[in-house]
Amino acid sequence: MCAADPRHGRYLTASAMFRGKMSTKEVDEQIINVHNKNSSYFVEWIPNNVKSSVCDIAPKGLTMASTFVGNSTSIQEMFRRVSEQFTAMFRRKAFLHWYTGEGMDEMEFTEAESNMNDLVAEYQQYQDATMEELRWNFLSVGASSLLLSTDVKSTFGFAAVHVYASQSKKSKPLSEVHAFQFSAAFLSSALRMPKFMR
Repeated sequence: MCAADPRHGRYLTASAMFRGKMSTKEVDEQIINVHNKNSSYFVEWIPNNVKSSVCDIAPKGLTMASTFVGNSTSIQEMFRRVSEQFTAMFRRKAFLHWYTGEGMDEMEFTEAESNMNDLVAEYQQYQDATMEELRWNFLSVGASSLLLSTDVKSTFGFAAVHVYASQSKKSKPLSEVHAFQFSAAFLSSALRMPKFMR
């Protein structure tokens, strides 16, 4: 547990675990109601990001219990606070001699600070992201990874498997369909390339 207010961020994913005699249908309906009422606190680009489970056996001494675990972008507040405190102390080289005396290098502290700042920036990026931005990012990342791929047929097969799997579930996530279309276009253009460029 840490001091981070979940109202200052958005949930990427969450899990609600219930114990006791209750209807799974009622649990699912309540989870959907809570999600719809508080939709501004959940990222839009991960559909169905709250999973629930029900165990019929209640904890000893209780008739019912529940646990909620969530991955919220509000955790960046805590990381930011730690980073600010670390930076203030590291600038003055406070307590540094204890660590360098045991064999650590000052560069390791600088790298750790950089990693922490990257983590905060990544959480902020995911909090602010919209569905459209992520769709374009997926296509650009997909394009660069496909261009770096040496085995075009396996890339095409990978995308085709994902599209086939999504069709068998009667749903077509847009990103997978885009991946398939891009893979097909890339494959057809790659097959027309001279062999030394493939």
